[in-house]
Order: sequence, then C-alpha cells, then structure tokens
Amino acid sequence: MEIFGGIDDAFDEDCTASSSTRTGRRGDIVRRLFAGSANITRRDLMHGAIREQANGAPVYETTINVQDVYSIRCTPQILAPVHEAVQACRRTVEIEANSSNDNPIIIRRRRRSSTAAISTARASPSPWTCCAWPSAELCTLSERRINKLLDKNLNEGLPEHLIPARSG
Repeated sequence: MEIFGGIDDAFDEDCTASSSTRTGRRGDIVRRLFAGSANITRRDLMHGAIREQANGAPVYETTINVQDVYSIRCTPQILAPVHEAVQACRRTVEIEANSSNDNPIIIRRRRRSSTAAISTARASPSPWTCCAWPSAELCTLSERRINKLLDKNLNEGLPEHLIPARSG
C-alpha cells in the first residue's frame, strides 16, 4: 500500500468495523502499519485535490486515482477469513495426522488373547481439502499485487519490472 501511495479510506475504522470483528481487527493492524507514513494518500486530501482540479465545476472525470485495486484495498476482508481457515485447517491436520484413516490398525483383543489387523474404511482426502482454499486465496492476492508492482501501466509511475533503465 505504501509503495503505491495507497488510499487510507478502505481501512477507515467505521468501514472495517462494520464488516465483522475479525476484519475490524485486521483493519486496525493495517492502520497502525501505515500510521505516520508520508506516502499514504489521505482521503480528505485526495478529495480536496479533486475539487481543486475541477475549479468549482462538477467532477465527472479526474486524473487522480480515487480507488486502489482490490488486492490492496480489501486486504483485511481477504486475510481475516483466510486466517480463520488456516486455524481450522491446522486443527484438521492435527486430528487427521493422528488418526487411523485407511491404515491398518493392529489391535490386541483382550477377550480372545489374539491380535487382529483391521483396516478402516475411509480413504477419502476430503479432510485435507480445507487447506486448499486459504492457500489459493493467498496465492491469488500475492499474484495480483506482484502484477500491479511490475506492470508499468498499473504501478503508479514505478519503472517497468522495477528496473530503472530500459525495459527488458
């Protein structure tokens, strides 16, 4: 957010608190991270600059960026459920890693003085699929941010591929 001069309004306390408690906490973290930054675009200053650009006329078009891309402005809304999903996945992995699944279980039968090898019936990987969604969501978020950073048409004036000399 700081690299691009991101706009602070997506992290407004009232806005993030209205989403959910988990998102509000993440919004607090993001606000603390950019507090005091000179490179964050303040909403009130941005609106003032748009009004100055319009010279008192109604504003229909502006050259000023009025909204950050989704992968920047929606960070708390994306990461809060991802964090919760990772916590749930961790619990599932711990349970499944310590369970029998489809591996044979060797049981000494107390009543018969014998030993039996019993295979359980579940070989489905479905409990492990809970790990796929948060991983995919984080990868998508990262890919979109990298794309914005490297694409000269999207990166707010930074050099293409972040190479200050000629491109390529």
